[in-house]
Amino acid sequence: MEFVSVLIEKLLEYTVAPITRQVGYVIFYPSNVKELKEAAQALQRTRERVQHEVDAAMRNGELIEGDVKKWLEEVDEITMKFNGLNNDERHANTGCSTRSFPNLCFRHKLSRQSKKIKVVIVETNARGNFDGVSYREVPKSTNEPGEPIMDSQLGVRVSAENDIMKALENPKVQTIGVYGLPGVGKTTLVKAVAGNAQKQRLFDVVILANVTRNPNLENIQLEIAETLGLKFEEQSLIGRTRRLRDRLNLKHERILIILDDIW
Repeated sequence: MEFVSVLIEKLLEYTVAPITRQVGYVIFYPSNVKELKEAAQALQRTRERVQHEVDAAMRNGELIEGDVKKWLEEVDEITMKFNGLNNDERHANTGCSTRSFPNLCFRHKLSRQSKKIKVVIVETNARGNFDGVSYREVPKSTNEPGEPIMDSQLGVRVSAENDIMKALENPKVQTIGVYGLPGVGKTTLVKAVAGNAQKQRLFDVVILANVTRNPNLENIQLEIAETLGLKFEEQSLIGRTRRLRDRLNLKHERILIILDDIW
């Protein structure tokens, strides 16, 4: 008897449950279609929000993250599927009227498709909460690595460049000064050092900022920030100074800053 009881229970599990589910598609057709439309509207609102952030970032010259682009493409594909199902002419033959009986086959098929697409839409909508949609590309240095900037026939300059390069390789050296009379080629020398430092991968980022005789601190900050891909939100010089200091103190980056034309 126990065996027969277990057998009947299994038969009911594999027959009644699937039949109930299939009948449910017919019975709950209106609610399944309604829930699908609500989910699609929620997804569209999320897409509009993300698109607004993307548009603002692009106007600011920023690059869009790859996963954001992929998500937007997925939303467009899902929206096309929803529109195709929502505009299906068979919906007109699923309701009761005094002249016709609802097509149960249509109700079942459309209800089942609605439920399946709704699951995908809800999951996609949940992935639309991005911490950020864009990033700023770190601009390349003005001088490409290995660019022949200085006149290598001048032995004095070659010697000075070699001395500076050795100093840059020394982890204990934090500051190097290059001084001389105007017009002797200091700027040419430090540009050559910057190119060689990049070529030899001594630093992750090489920054060249022009100080001038009458320094504009705001312009100097902006020159450094642009090379770092840093966008200031602070308005004051002190606030930007703190932001730059925090950015430059990141432990995982080796940064060389060259301040040219100091008086």
